[in-house]
Amino acid sequence: MIIRNAVVCVFGFAVLYYDVGVSVKILFCISTLGIGGVERHVIDQVSVLAQLSADDEFAICAFKGGSFASEAARKIEGAGGRVFILNRKGRFDLGFIKQFRSLVKEYQPDIVHSYNFGASFWTRIGLSPKKAIIICHHGGISPVGKWYGRLIEKWLSYRTDLCVFNSHATRRVFDNAIALMSTRMVIHNGLDIDAFSVVRRESTELACNKPLELLSLGRVSPIKACHIQLLALHELKKRGRNVRMTIVGDGESLPELKLLAESLGLISEVSFEGFQTETGAYYRRADIFLVTSYHETFCLSLCEAMLHGLVCFAADSGGPTEIISHGKNGFLVPCEDKLAPDIMPGWRPLVYHGFRGKLERPLAVNPFRLADQIEDFMDNCQKFSMLRNEANRTVMQNFSMECHCRKLLDVYSKLITDEGKKAE
Repeated sequence: MIIRNAVVCVFGFAVLYYDVGVSVKILFCISTLGIGGVERHVIDQVSVLAQLSADDEFAICAFKGGSFASEAARKIEGAGGRVFILNRKGRFDLGFIKQFRSLVKEYQPDIVHSYNFGASFWTRIGLSPKKAIIICHHGGISPVGKWYGRLIEKWLSYRTDLCVFNSHATRRVFDNAIALMSTRMVIHNGLDIDAFSVVRRESTELACNKPLELLSLGRVSPIKACHIQLLALHELKKRGRNVRMTIVGDGESLPELKLLAESLGLISEVSFEGFQTETGAYYRRADIFLVTSYHETFCLSLCEAMLHGLVCFAADSGGPTEIISHGKNGFLVPCEDKLAPDIMPGWRPLVYHGFRGKLERPLAVNPFRLADQIEDFMDNCQKFSMLRNEANRTVMQNFSMECHCRKLLDVYSKLITDEGKKAE
């Protein structure tokens, strides 16, 4: 790109002046460098962008530090970028806004690109008055869940040039709940393929003398509904199937999950590994990957599993419906059980279910249906001989970080060019 002084941010403002022939500075804003898919995604994204667009400058501004701080510094600074960590002390820390404005004044970014509701909100507030092109990147649906979130997002959308959603499912949820005034588009998340040592799996044949290894990897929170996986495992064991399960991740639901495993008599069949920074070995050991969330806006861990050639079973809700082609590169499991009120308390937005092709209240995977589908695969794995290769090919061609970053660069270039024409 060849234009200067445009700020792009998830929930942002528009650029006011441009100088042709000068490299672009892009500042990515995130709430924290703590554990999370968004944080890892942005870190990987910036290092790839730096390789694809060597003439431009890239930096991350985290409003708080966290466990990914050293990794971010290593990858971003190693690629020639910079990492800024502010010290936001609380939800209403007005001094933090002053820090942010000082940083923007010093760094003078051309594009500010912020992610998810928290960072997007404070970026747009902090950059007032409007000084840049603003791109809001929505990878979650939290603004839709409360009336005041919808009101705030509607107001801020007047000052946003472009809202980017990580899936069509996420965009459908927003479009149904909020009449956004900004332009909208979908750019699927990308996976840094070079970060994984993938061993090709040419066959779906299952070893006769070893247990079928199930894997669940990600944040262990109520919305992930990991208890459904344990109930399905218990059902498979009752049917005499030789299966084991590994759960990698941490979160508020982990203690309850361990208690459920104990009550079901599954302690010897389930391994709780906690949070892990290196996950490749778990993918290489597993046969099947499970996603049973009530809703996923995208699901990068599903892409990671498919890249490794695992046979994936994912709830038919949200992002996975755009990643999995049922029976070709994985399996979708219908969401059909109504949720108990105490599982997801409070008002819930409508979410997209692919089999029905419409927005509905969140539904749960039936664990017996999940067990049925896993068992059917075990008995007929020869029918799906190309499934592993197709799963790998899907991610390589459609969901790589390079593909994602090239789309972003095209968007930046077009927005800045359009603003330049307006200024003439």
